[in-house]
Amino acid sequence: MPESFDLDAAHRHFSAEFFNQTWTLLDNDVHSEEDIEVMIDLAHASRLHWRQRRDKSPKSMTIGAWQLSRVYSIAGRPNEALRYATESLDIARGEDVGAFYEAYGHEAVARAAASLGDSDTARLHIRAARGFLDAIEQPGDRAAVAADLDSIRLSR
Repeated sequence: MPESFDLDAAHRHFSAEFFNQTWTLLDNDVHSEEDIEVMIDLAHASRLHWRQRRDKSPKSMTIGAWQLSRVYSIAGRPNEALRYATESLDIARGEDVGAFYEAYGHEAVARAAASLGDSDTARLHIRAARGFLDAIEQPGDRAAVAADLDSIRLSR
């Protein structure tokens, strides 16, 4: 490795770059199998780089787990989605990361549970997430959580 190489700068760059590339793909309405595989790889790579950063925090780890859950939900892999959703929620509950992140942890669990056909658990977590809405200070953040909760499809 060259002497001038800054490993921490590389981790900062790639954690954000791969996170943003994942979001670009998530924003597409249609996902090819290749898109899905690339999203999975990017989301895991982003989180790996976050783990290596000196400024790693519970907030960054809950976000990374949440993004993995969303990617696996879109990929139609609900068991993996639930695994990372649970991780996201556990981190948010165990650390003081704020209402926004705990709401999104519940949103992720609700989305994964709905994908598994467990509407009762999904409804429970949707209600829990909505319980955090008033505590989310930024109106745009509050609206984003509400819209994502509204987009969860429940079986009857």
